[in-house]
Amino acid sequence: EIRNENYFHHYPDAHDDLAARIETFPDIQRLYTAPGDSELIAMDSTARAFPPGLKEFIKIRDKHCRTPYCDGLVEEVDHVIQHHLGGPTNVLNADGRCALCNKAKESPNWVEVPVGEYSHSIRINPGTGAYYRSVAPPVTGYRHRQFPDLLTQSKWVRGKPWTREELEDPFEDPDP
Repeated sequence: EIRNENYFHHYPDAHDDLAARIETFPDIQRLYTAPGDSELIAMDSTARAFPPGLKEFIKIRDKHCRTPYCDGLVEEVDHVIQHHLGGPTNVLNADGRCALCNKAKESPNWVEVPVGEYSHSIRINPGTGAYYRSVAPPVTGYRHRQFPDLLTQSKWVRGKPWTREELEDPFEDPDP
C-alpha cells in the first residue's frame, strides 16, 4: 500500500482481499413511479426473499389466497414465476397464498404466468388442462349494487305494462 496526503493506491489484488472480507453486499433495488407523477408504484431487487414491506403490501393487496376457489387467508407471499426459473422479486411477480395452495403450485405440471402490466392478474394452469385467471380484489373492496326496485327495474316484471296507480300501492283499498 502506498500512501500520500493526496493519493491512496491499492495493490492489484487488494480489492479481492477487501471483497473476501465483506460478509454481505447490499441488494440492488429499482423504484418505479407512475408516468408523469412521483407516486411510487413498484420496486424490485436482486434478492430472492421478499422484503418485509413488500410482503405486507402483497398481503394487503391480495387479502385472500389467489388460487381459484380457495378463500383462505394469505399466509405466504411467493413468486408467480419461481425464482429458480428466472422470476424476478417484484410486485408484479408476487402473490399471496394460503400455505396449502403455495405448496400445491410447486406440482410438476402447474404453470402460472402474470397477465398484463400492472393488472395484478395471473393465468393459472394447474396441469389439468383447465386455465383460470386470478385477479387481485379492488383495494377499496367490492362495491355492492343496490337491489333493484322490484316493480320497476326487475327483469321478470319489465314485460308487463304497469300503470302508475298499480305501482303506488296495489293493496290500497279503493273505497275507504
